[in-house]
Amino acid sequence: MALLASEMGLSESYVSIVFKRETGVAVSEYIRRKRVDTARILLQYTEFSCLEIAEYLCFSSDSHFSRVFREYTGQTPRTYRKLNYQKHWEGGSGKA
Repeated sequence: MALLASEMGLSESYVSIVFKRETGVAVSEYIRRKRVDTARILLQYTEFSCLEIAEYLCFSSDSHFSRVFREYTGQTPRTYRKLNYQKHWEGGSGKA
């Protein structure tokens, strides 16, 4: 947030106020949602482990990642993957 405010030549508090007024959510909430959205995609389309995803998205631990993910989706990351994982098809025949 500090970098963003600095680049814009504005104070952090002003950027926070304007962001919340325009979007309806705090900057931290917006970032958390985007991290969970990205985690959903990674769980669905990659074979990265939950720990690797947690580290990549800068969660403090695997358990923190799991708690935040469940808060937004109602499922743990592992359950989400079991229900939504889509293995990419292999080969060049054009058949899935």
